[in-house]
Amino acid sequence: MRAAFLPLLGAFLCLFFVIACDFVIGYVELGGERDDERRRLYTVTFVILDEFIICQNCDPIRGEEGDVITLPTPRHINAADGWVFDGWFRETADGEDEDNAYRYGGGGDKHTITGDAEMLPQFSRIVLNP
Repeated sequence: MRAAFLPLLGAFLCLFFVIACDFVIGYVELGGERDDERRRLYTVTFVILDEFIICQNCDPIRGEEGDVITLPTPRHINAADGWVFDGWFRETADGEDEDNAYRYGGGGDKHTITGDAEMLPQFSRIVLNP
């Protein structure tokens, strides 16, 4: 009885080893494919440089390419004096015309993440003639 058991045990262990190796190799291969498909995370940063600007919900947002976010709406503490929010803009490079700066959108607008971005709020003052 003992002599018949040893070949069965050997066959079982051999089969277990083959299945285990196949599982491990398959798992490693799947892991490699999964890493290739993983999308990169980007950061959208809202840069507030002026102490007269208050912005809730302006923490950096991390997301994958193609994610859609809602842009926050900052406010100027002197809004009663005619300061209005024009939108979120890309910082202009030296010598670049500020009137042609890239506008990401206004408060509450949707923005699709395409890469890292630093957005600066722009305000203008509306002066009413008396």
